[in-house]
Amino acid sequence: MDIDRRKLLMGAAAASVAAGTTSCASPVEPLRPGSKVVVIGAGFAGIGAAELLLEAGFDVEVVEARDRVGGRAHTVSLGGFPADLGANWLRKGNSELLPIARKLGLVDSSTNLQVPTAVQRGKFIPVDIASIEAELEAPLAAPYLWHQTQMFLGGRPRARSISDLIGNSLDPTTASGCVGRRLMVGSSAADLDDLSGDVLIGPSGGDSTADLIEPTVVGGMQSLLQALIQRSKPILNESVSAVIRTSAGVQIKTNRRDIAADAVIVTASIGVLKSGAIDFQPGLPKRHTDALAGMEMGSFVKLWVRYPEASWDLPSDAMVFCDSPDVHFLVDFAKSHGNPVLLGAVGGKRGLALESLSDDEAREFFHDYLQSQLGVALPAPEGFYINRWGKDPLAGGAYMYPNPQFRAHDNKQLREPIAGRILLAGEALADTIGYVDTAWSDGRRAASHLITGRG
Repeated sequence: MDIDRRKLLMGAAAASVAAGTTSCASPVEPLRPGSKVVVIGAGFAGIGAAELLLEAGFDVEVVEARDRVGGRAHTVSLGGFPADLGANWLRKGNSELLPIARKLGLVDSSTNLQVPTAVQRGKFIPVDIASIEAELEAPLAAPYLWHQTQMFLGGRPRARSISDLIGNSLDPTTASGCVGRRLMVGSSAADLDDLSGDVLIGPSGGDSTADLIEPTVVGGMQSLLQALIQRSKPILNESVSAVIRTSAGVQIKTNRRDIAADAVIVTASIGVLKSGAIDFQPGLPKRHTDALAGMEMGSFVKLWVRYPEASWDLPSDAMVFCDSPDVHFLVDFAKSHGNPVLLGAVGGKRGLALESLSDDEAREFFHDYLQSQLGVALPAPEGFYINRWGKDPLAGGAYMYPNPQFRAHDNKQLREPIAGRILLAGEALADTIGYVDTAWSDGRRAASHLITGRG
């Protein structure tokens, strides 16, 4: 068994397709160029879909409920430093966006996330990720073999929660155990009791720790999306209330008008789909609602703070606090980006609790926390931001995580076209969930399905 280090460290999830499972959407009659397609959502998935359709000669309208493009990719200025409240890094693995960003000259400095340092009892302890993997080999061996066998036989097995799978492994009183648990919770956006073991024992996506030296984007992730918008002209402040199947195609009801179309691609988050904010008439098929039952939107709170100068000297870009559970890990941008900026990440229920704080309360909490955990006196912050995706009705959370009701490839069941002309797309449906580049790719997957009839 080869545990996917990317999944272990940064909380990726349901993995690639195995024999006998739903690898792609059922074929449909492709649309002819010139057909009208509405794309709901102007995030990376929506823009990826729209640009591909426009290149193929389709009549495309992109409607976006927000007053900006980007969705959960949202960049703010922190004293001139681009702080991403959502998507932050570009993966080096199989990312389609990284080479595009390089060509556009938008690849910034990289952050080294592969060598975390534990802060435990006042000491900085470097952690070898291989030791965490080795500790998980024994408890995961039998569940992994069972899971893979079921998939090979054509089933869609349901894994136990990660908490049940790992049992007493990764002792939180040790540096390696603390790092393993904190990183899984912090970046999976869910507590281990709430998170499907499919994250660890599902088929590996093939990433490695080399992929954890990841670049940011010049000007932030929103600047990359703006550069990707070539032909599409998103209509902002237009929210969709209903998607209705008709004999001629699809009717989309918005807060402004009714739009008749031949097809629609819906890139709304899992949180929006589960909330019923978009009324699908006559309703989503059972295979879709059953799949949605195994998915939730998690909390991944980012606490961005800028100081007048970097009065700290940390041994690595990624730090994990083991003496206090209030912040799961810290990313230091002082050495990598030359800015006195720190980013705290908090996932799961603790993240949800932080979302309820005011900006002033969150800033004071994080500032005091850093001083106590790092053992340094820090000046008053020059700037601060906190995200609250769980409080955002247009998101419902940071990104999708599979809950213990999740069955292998439930997310890919959502790729099945509805009445041949309604397609869902986004990060939650991708081969590797929770990433901006896979959201982009999945949007293009849905567009390709309409263009070619295959997805």
